[in-house]
Amino acid sequence: MFNWVGNKLKYKDLIFEKINNKDIIVDPMMGSGNILLELLKKNKTVIGNDIVPLMPTLFKNAQNYNYSEKDIKSVLDHWNNFSNKEEYYRFRDYWNIHYENGGGSKNFLIETFLLLKMCSNSMVRFNQHGKFNQGFRGLGKKITFFDDKHPKKFEIQLKLFIETIKNGKNKFISIDVLELLDTLKKHQQRKLKDMFFIFDPPYLLETGAYSRKKNSYTLNTELEIYKFIEEEKVNFVFFNYIHRDGKEHLTLKKWIEKNNFKYEEISSKTSTGQGRTNSKEISEIIVYG
Repeated sequence: MFNWVGNKLKYKDLIFEKINNKDIIVDPMMGSGNILLELLKKNKTVIGNDIVPLMPTLFKNAQNYNYSEKDIKSVLDHWNNFSNKEEYYRFRDYWNIHYENGGGSKNFLIETFLLLKMCSNSMVRFNQHGKFNQGFRGLGKKITFFDDKHPKKFEIQLKLFIETIKNGKNKFISIDVLELLDTLKKHQQRKLKDMFFIFDPPYLLETGAYSRKKNSYTLNTELEIYKFIEEEKVNFVFFNYIHRDGKEHLTLKKWIEKNNFKYEEISSKTSTGQGRTNSKEISEIIVYG
């Protein structure tokens, strides 16, 4: 649904295979939420959380509205179909104000949908002041970023998104990941064995592909997640780099070895730079148990 660098949609079959027969899926750092949408289509109960409130807010509020081609065209017309980069940056400033005010209006879903299609590298990035600051992807040889066919196409995508959310059993919240895990331990102890956890945290060997609240995710946070998995013996998948730029995630490696967890390499290269045309050697893995 939403463009988002680093989202795990391409690994959905691998995730579904690990989930097996679990019916309650918890994604403590849901990012784009695309995996949760696919799980809702499979009649799973999902709990989606992210300390950045953008996606939890969109997923909750989307259930209150319906959208037509006319609604989408109205937004595009207002911004002259984004025929130059200045309109994108004015729109981005407008969007930031809307987001800071809670993003509660009907058009906020459309506006976010468009913003993430136009921004560079589909990268969701906020600065230290909490403002979305990703640049414009550019027009290339096009006269406008969107053409006359886009409103109808987007209407179909938004309707499917809303129908999936409305028809599924879901809960979307925005709190710190450790607060979420602590709450589940206290109030859902009996149900933990029925849950499956998808952990896709910021990669500690990554350097700035996207940002969350300043210093909100550290090695100590990751160690607490390890502890939760070990003590509660939950079923899970955990994504991360174990190697990048000549560095090794030794803490992750030792944790895997200590618990005899299984893992698979899912990627050995990552794209970097404007247009993501450069590549770096990495080892991205999925750990499971």
